[in-house]
Amino acid sequence: MKYEWEKQVKKLLQEMQDVLPDQFSLLSVSVSSSVSAEGATIANKTPRHSFDPVSEYDVARDCRYDAENLFAKAKTKYDLAYPVVIIQ
Repeated sequence: MKYEWEKQVKKLLQEMQDVLPDQFSLLSVSVSSSVSAEGATIANKTPRHSFDPVSEYDVARDCRYDAENLFAKAKTKYDLAYPVVIIQ
């Protein structure tokens, strides 16, 4: 599901990328809305750097690991009953 505020964030992705030093590439940004209590990870369609397929997969897996651990920490903090698998 796409929210109107996600469109606002997409418009800011290039500005966010420009703030980073040249060796870094903004792949996506995870944001939440305090109004709708929803969150989204919004991909940057034009990152500064491109990778070969294996490196792109590895980078995406690194990001997935971080996101899943963020979810697991929130689940544990509030003792929620969602199934969680932590990737090590």
